Amino acid sequence: MIYWTRPEMGEIWSSRLNDATGKSRSVVNTGITIVQPTAIAVDWMSRLLYYTEWNGNLSTISVISFDGTMQMTLIDSNLTEPASIEVDPETGYMFWTDTGVYPRVELAYMNGKNRRSVYPEGFVQLPTAVTFNRRDRMIFHCDARADIILGIPLDVATSLVSSKRFRVQSVDVHPFSLATVDDDVYFADHNLRGVWRWTTTSNNANRIYRTNNMPFALRFYDDKRVTTPATANACANNNGGCAQMCLAVPGGRRCGCSSWDNAGCLPIIIDGPTGVTATVGNSLPCRYENVLTTGIQVTHVEWWLNGNMTKLIDDDQLNDTSYVATQPGTYRCIVYNPYGRATSSSIFVSPPSDQFLLIGEADTIISARLDATSSERNRVYNPISAKSVGELAFDAANELVYWGRQQAGGGGIYRAYLNGTSPDGDKPWFSDVKSPGGIAIDWISRLLYYVDRDNKSISAVDMNDPSRRIALISTNLRQPISVAVDPIRGYMAWTDQGKRTVEMAYTNGESRQTLTTDVVRPSGVAFDRKKNQVFYSDTYKDHIYGYHLNTKKIVNGFKTDINIHPNSIDVYGTKLYFTDHNLRGVWRWVMKTVGATKILQTKYALSGVVVYDSTRTSGTTGCSAKNGGCPQICHSVPDGRRCSCVEGNIVDCLPKFSSVSTPNVAWNANATFSCAFPAMDEVGISYVGGYWMKDGNVLKTFNATDLMTTSTMTTTITKANSDDQGQYWCKLLNKYGTTESSKKIVYVGKATTPPPSTTS
Repeated sequence: MIYWTRPEMGEIWSSRLNDATGKSRSVVNTGITIVQPTAIAVDWMSRLLYYTEWNGNLSTISVISFDGTMQMTLIDSNLTEPASIEVDPETGYMFWTDTGVYPRVELAYMNGKNRRSVYPEGFVQLPTAVTFNRRDRMIFHCDARADIILGIPLDVATSLVSSKRFRVQSVDVHPFSLATVDDDVYFADHNLRGVWRWTTTSNNANRIYRTNNMPFALRFYDDKRVTTPATANACANNNGGCAQMCLAVPGGRRCGCSSWDNAGCLPIIIDGPTGVTATVGNSLPCRYENVLTTGIQVTHVEWWLNGNMTKLIDDDQLNDTSYVATQPGTYRCIVYNPYGRATSSSIFVSPPSDQFLLIGEADTIISARLDATSSERNRVYNPISAKSVGELAFDAANELVYWGRQQAGGGGIYRAYLNGTSPDGDKPWFSDVKSPGGIAIDWISRLLYYVDRDNKSISAVDMNDPSRRIALISTNLRQPISVAVDPIRGYMAWTDQGKRTVEMAYTNGESRQTLTTDVVRPSGVAFDRKKNQVFYSDTYKDHIYGYHLNTKKIVNGFKTDINIHPNSIDVYGTKLYFTDHNLRGVWRWVMKTVGATKILQTKYALSGVVVYDSTRTSGTTGCSAKNGGCPQICHSVPDGRRCSCVEGNIVDCLPKFSSVSTPNVAWNANATFSCAFPAMDEVGISYVGGYWMKDGNVLKTFNATDLMTTSTMTTTITKANSDDQGQYWCKLLNKYGTTESSKKIVYVGKATTPPPSTTS
């Protein structure tokens, strides 16, 4: 194959030497731009073409694949008029000349790195060509102004010592391009229009070819020179393991990618902070695939904390890219190479303890140690711009904090990572709520429960898809305030200041019951899972009570000081934490003791408080595996699980029949008709009623109790006669709607006893 440039067209062409048709084609594919190629060289091992281009505005050295599908620029600075180029894939070097403002002969690795001049500045005048003698490892160039050809060993290429030199004797011969093999150097002459051979062991040159045209390029063809043994260089075998282009360098290879497709050349992080549980003082790893594996040198590494770069590791320090976490927050590392960057997943570094308080304070969320005193205060992350922070809940699986926010024109539920950044920007995660009150998370079913105070309702929203919402309690509420969820036992509880009640129900809203009416201004509510109690606060009585779910009795709880009005509460082990609107602080009460300890004094009024501890979100329920088999929403309930469907998409939850049997009946015979359907335990949705219908009339009724323990509705015909003939079908009802079975006309046929005569 022979390749040549067509500068006026901005193309590189090729043709097979043994092709009798003489067909040629352009190497450059659609989408690749070459401005004005001036010289070309072939890397036969990696099947790459190296070329120079310049047009007065652009001067580069680039490489393109034989098939023209991959291209990248190697050198695009400190070039003026690159005139000639040569490559040697065995040594890993490329050589070029520049005839511009600062004439010079240069060399570099074949990936464009480790560039240097062969001769000092000013040594050459008009270097029009360069070639490389592979046998002798000798760089030759010709100077068309000085009419001289110089050769210098590669090993001493920065020296002024030229071991081989030839000066043209005739003033009419001006060497322009070069080729070399063994002891011979061939050069083309523009003036006398011929090709000359100089044997380097002598000082004479002979013209071996004369032409009427002006010769420009000169190459020596010998198929033995381009053999490719697997050990010839690092690229000779399997493309050097590179995804796209393999670029030879001394002693190895570097990988390269096209300018428009660098996916195969981006850094690869093999051990970052992903999935690591860390605390302050831990060393965070950031290890990446090294240059021996990827063939691409990493240039630098950055460590970021809470959106700000905190450490830069340059290439001379890349032997240690770990980072010791000095403060709480979210960390990530970014690894750079010439093609782009790779960013590790983030990790939240918690305070020295993995358990801490999250507290809503006016327009931000702060934290404090569980054993803190009133003189201590520690912000876990940067203040969040969160106007009017309400009650809080946390999602330990994703290290997210959720809070309700009331605002003009409608409220919303917002969320943020523990470092203060939000995956939703400034927008609410869920906006379909007027006045959000208390919120709580079922971490097993991935549901967020919330109170809408203005709408007087309690609903749940799918945390994986907030467009999926289900109303749970929407009747007989006056002023709901707070809500708590215990998915392990399957209950939710809430306070209602309008009704002055504390109530409870299954997590799907069924089996609603009132725990107490002996409250005046009930506010916060929380489950004590270990003792199976519900705690609630009364800001009027300045009291915190407990209701024992086993004994159905109220535990006296804790009476606060007359000036302390307990609001939001959370139970953690044997301790209960609560906020106080009046004295603006957070308090800790150890159960079965007298008095509480203030652990945090704040400037602004406080709203929600919650103990962050990822171990609190453990356990299994009927919803743990495969969403409990539910088509949409799964609720843990005391006796298993219930399924629900979101508003606007209830088709999955409508009753379904599995079979209907309504056979024809012989005269005077008995028959049983049946409609079978999945049992309530199987579908997870309670049936509210069912009917057998005949000719549009109710034949038999089944109530909710009847349908709790059966999966079949039956009706019986005794001694069939003509009155029993007609159209039969079933109806089955649940809270989502009614489903009718297929309708069938049942005929009563003749038997051994004929029907009575109808004539008188």
